[in-house]
Amino acid sequence: MIKKLLDYFAGQYKVNKKKKPPNYLPEKIHKICLDNIPIVSVDVVIFNSNADKVLLFRRNNNPLKGIYYSLGGRVLKNENLINTAIRKLKDEAGINIVSEALCFGGFMEEFYENSVYQGVDTHNINIFFSYISQHEVIFKLDDQHSTYKWFDIESEDIHPHIRAKIDAIIKKENKTAWFKSG
Repeated sequence: MIKKLLDYFAGQYKVNKKKKPPNYLPEKIHKICLDNIPIVSVDVVIFNSNADKVLLFRRNNNPLKGIYYSLGGRVLKNENLINTAIRKLKDEAGINIVSEALCFGGFMEEFYENSVYQGVDTHNINIFFSYISQHEVIFKLDDQHSTYKWFDIESEDIHPHIRAKIDAIIKKENKTAWFKSG
């Protein structure tokens, strides 16, 4: 498998050796990686200003197609975790924030029986952050999401992974100054 990756990149870049590899993996390579190794990803759990509701987005693709979930995605090579969170908020919902608005929530493993590729399951090492939305925002959703909805943080309709993230954030912050000041 590693030889396939090296051969692919050697063929891709031998014409111009100074050309840097792309930040996004070509689909063929991404599928091989997803099928063989865990993927490092970042999610952002968005709370309202009272920290009693969480904003979730309905996914259009696998894994979790049709499920309301947090925004996020994989970390790109040489991209730090905070910048991944900022990029994913902007790319997926048109939300522009500064790094100081994010608060580290924790990390967890996520396993799914499917992925964007037929016959390939998903294993993510997910680092998650929280963000307090202080005002109504108009979202510009990407093609990965069809709609969004505020859920009460106690709702039984929240996916178990989101529930675990909310619980970790609330336990960590214990609704202290971060929740009150945003």
